[in-house]
This record gives sequence, structure tokens and C-alpha cells, in this order.
Amino acid sequence: MIAALNKPFYLKANETINEKPYPLESSNILKSEKSLFAFKEMFKHLSLQEAVSQGLLNNQSEKIRSNMEDILDINYADQRDKFWWPEIKIKAETNPQRIGTLSTSQNNSTRPDKFPKGSLGLTIENYTLFNWGKDYLDFLNIKEDYKRNKEDLKVKRNQLEKDIITTYFNLLTLKKLAKISKKGLRFSSFIYRLNRERLNFKKITEQEFLESRSHYLELQELFQESFHKARSFNNNLASLLGDQPGTVYVLKSDLVFKKIDTPLQVALELSLESNPELRKARSTLANSQRDYEKSFRDNLPLPKISLNLGSYHYFFGKKESVMKFETESGNSNIDLVATLNASWSLLGEGGFFNQRTLKKKSLNQSIAYQELKQQKKSLKRNLSQSYERLLFLQKMIPLLKAQVKNCDKTFGETLENYRQSKTQLIQFKKSLDRLLSTQKKLELYLNEHLQRKFNLASLIGVPFIPGENISLLSKNKGEE
Repeated sequence: MIAALNKPFYLKANETINEKPYPLESSNILKSEKSLFAFKEMFKHLSLQEAVSQGLLNNQSEKIRSNMEDILDINYADQRDKFWWPEIKIKAETNPQRIGTLSTSQNNSTRPDKFPKGSLGLTIENYTLFNWGKDYLDFLNIKEDYKRNKEDLKVKRNQLEKDIITTYFNLLTLKKLAKISKKGLRFSSFIYRLNRERLNFKKITEQEFLESRSHYLELQELFQESFHKARSFNNNLASLLGDQPGTVYVLKSDLVFKKIDTPLQVALELSLESNPELRKARSTLANSQRDYEKSFRDNLPLPKISLNLGSYHYFFGKKESVMKFETESGNSNIDLVATLNASWSLLGEGGFFNQRTLKKKSLNQSIAYQELKQQKKSLKRNLSQSYERLLFLQKMIPLLKAQVKNCDKTFGETLENYRQSKTQLIQFKKSLDRLLSTQKKLELYLNEHLQRKFNLASLIGVPFIPGENISLLSKNKGEE
């Protein structure tokens, strides 16, 4: 390659160009003042596996979800024990006890006793033995909500892992685009300096020189924009990983292009079982069915059978020390009790004999069923579209790789010919722009292919496409 290309002429990321009549010298490059609000940059080398491990450990949203999961477990344990077991309590009660006197009076008939008096007991609350399954239906709904909320937290945790991976490779792609822009700027800078020398010797026209200068300035602008996007996107990854703002990442992993092997029909079958939205719709339908069943049983004169196991109390006082067992005041019998508590509306809310209430529950059940059907159709459509786009990308990427090689060879020939004045400037510009656009398109397609695979995995309801894992997504830079 040409030796002059080893000394490119382009602006750095924190420099601006002074628009004065040519020639453009390095003395015309002005450095912009550092912003007062700029973060202190901290460089950090990071592989993909390190990014995922750190994000799952330090991400603030993940820490919140961990606490929310503990709260869900505690609440469900309360509801489970409340349904399956009688409520047993230890109660300690004392009457007011005089521990000192600040002022005396003649009226002391209600004066607190100086000696402790009260009771210590074990109480077993009234326990429902049979309620025609109405309490059980409520418990099943609580259990269903608990499982669904736990599943939602798991999905969000998996989504965080996907977000870290996609953000990592988004940043990698932006860095590669900036590198491609820098490469184009280097070649354009060489031609610009070459034409400046040619103009001094009257070997080219002023118009050709100005055109080369315009092309150089255009690529300078593209480089500055791509460089800024790559630098700014570091904060997106820092936010997910819990790092300080201003962290600049040196990425150690590169993206591996791997075609999917999972057929569309297999992906569809898996999604019908595992898709989070579909599971949520099924859960909603099951709850609505139980709500209707409970309302129907509430509308029937069904008695509740319960058992009062009473309480054991030890009463103590100045002249009292006795142990008593009672189910009610003055009664120590343990009886099975049947109670009926039913009411029907004749006029007003609920309609005649609560028919409007039952109708509303039935309609909610019908809505949940229709939403489940709609969710299945939407899933099939989205899955098919995502899969078709993946197949398109898998056909285009090999073509673009071949095109990049061809454009690179073509540009090399065009550059040498222009240097020897065997071709025109417009041919050099077209050849360079074609090479840069093809390289950028290849990087964007490679990144989109990864994004689409994660989108497909999310639709199926799995962390990764079947047959893949995080170790197959990347390789260390420099590895073949």
C-alpha cells in the first residue's frame, strides 16, 4: 500500500475544523474546550461473559426484583398457611397494675391493684372444615397469581441478560462503524493532501481540488458523528452493569455469526408452551373460570361447616391461679357447627337474584378466552415474521462478505489508478463510498441477526435459541 497513507490527516474526536480558504494546515485545527459537565473517563476492559456476570450481580433493577421475589414468597406462605391450617395464637393479657403512686385521693374504688392479674392462653380460631370449595377456589387464584408473578420476575431477569448482551454488541457495532469511518477518512485525507500538492504544480484544476476537499470534509463529519455515537453509547452499557457514568469500555469479545438450526414448526410448538404472554393469558382465563364458579356457588344456599377448638387459658392474680379450657364463655364443648350466610338481590345492585353479577363473571371469562385466542394468532404472526427476517439476513450476510472483499480489491485498484492519474476523482469517490457503505451494512446486518435471534427466543419463551448459549455468541478478539 502507499507509504503516504501511514500519515493520515484527519481531526481527532475533540477537535474542530476552521473553515478558512485553502490550503488547510494543521495550525488551523482548533481544540474545543472541555465541557464543565464532562464525566471523568474510566477505561475498562470487558468480555461478554464478564459483562453478563457483572450486570446480573450489580444491576439495580435486578436487586429490586430479588427483594420483590422474597416478598412474593412471604405473602404466598401467609395465604397458604391461612387456608390449610387453623390459626393458633398465644395471648398474654394483664389488668392495669399499680407500680407507683404520684398523688393520693379519698376516692380509690377503681384504683388499679398493686398485684399483677391476667391470663396467658393458647387460642385456636374457628376453623372451616368444608365450604363447598369456595375458599379453595380463592386459594387457587392466589396460587395462580403467585406463580404468574414469579414467572414475570424470571422473564425480566432473562430479559436483563438479553439486554446486556444486545447492548454489548450494539456498542461493538458502533465502534466498528466508527473504525470504518476512520478508515474512509484516512484515504480521503491522503487524496486531499495529494491534490493540494498537485494543485501547487498545476497538475489538476481547482475544481477537482475543491471536490476532493468537500469529500474529505464530508467523511470528517461522518467520522465525528460515528465516534460520538460510540462514545455516548458507553453510558447505556454502564447503566445496565451498574458502573459509573463516563466509563469507556474496551470490548474484548467479538460477535460470532451462527445460523439458526431450529425449524419454524419446532419454534412454534415451543412457543405455544413457553411464551410468557400466552402463559399469562392462560392464567387469566383459569382465574376468570374460578371466579365464575365461586360466584355461582355463592348464589346457592350452601352451608359452611366449621369447628371451634376453643382456647386454653391460665388465669393468675393475687388470690387466683386456675387453668380453664373453653370454646365459648361458659361452654367447653367441641361441636361441629353448620352456618348459612346467603343473600339474594331482588332490586338494586346485582340484579334479580344476582343475575347481573353472574353475567358479568361469565363475560369476563369469555373475554379472557378471546384474548387467549388473539394472543395465539399474534404469536404465530410475529414468530413467522421474525423467522422470515432471520432467513433473509442469513442469505444476505454471506453475500455482503463476498461483496466487501470485491469492493476492497476494486478500491485498491481505483486508488492506485487515481494516484497515477489514470482515472477520475469521481471514480475514486464512488469506489470508496461503495466500500464503506458495504462494510457498514455488513456490520449492521450481523448485529441485526443477533437482535432477531434474541427476539425469536423471547417469542418462544426461552433465554436462548435451542442449541445455543452465551459461549457460542462470542469469541475473544484475535481468535479464528
